[in-house]
Amino acid sequence: MKKRNILMSLLLSSAQWMIAQESLSLAGTWRFQTDPMGFGKTPGSELYLSKLTESIQLPGSMDEGGKGMPTTARYVERLTRKFEYCRPAWYQREVTIPQSWSNKDILLHLERCQLPVDFP
Repeated sequence: MKKRNILMSLLLSSAQWMIAQESLSLAGTWRFQTDPMGFGKTPGSELYLSKLTESIQLPGSMDEGGKGMPTTARYVERLTRKFEYCRPAWYQREVTIPQSWSNKDILLHLERCQLPVDFP
């Protein structure tokens, strides 16, 4: 029984190692731009087609990156952000896909993304 548990542990850890070898970290500096008026998807002014001018470190938040309006208010009933922004924002990053991944399905996993909302 003990040998079986050790064998299973070895198999699982080798499978996790293989999966880790087939991943590509996207952490680092990304191009970034806020879009307070929501023009980014307007026909003729597709912001996402141009090279964005600012940058931000990911993983991280806009607040950590100093993006948005500095907050001077202090709230008692909730945490206070140093910077506040609640409109569309654009992120860009060029990625080189390894040649060994050709003809393979590739999954892009994004955390904490909010679904697009139409703004008036």
